[in-house]
Amino acid sequence: MFAEVVGTGGKVYAEEIAKDKVDSLGKKAAEKSLPQLQTVLGTSDDPALPPASVDMEFMHHVYHHFSQ
Repeated sequence: MFAEVVGTGGKVYAEEIAKDKVDSLGKKAAEKSLPQLQTVLGTSDDPALPPASVDMEFMHHVYHHFSQ
């Protein structure tokens, strides 16, 4: 949804900590021709996003992963 909103002039990072989910997101982005969506494989303590790379973030269904 966000990749469609920003269009090809924008950038959307889809970050996950599970490789199979990252792979699935990348496949869906390719099928929908959304080159502005870049998948990122993070870890439970590091999202692995480039420094100062986001203007807004959206997190969905993640609180159960937070340990602190």
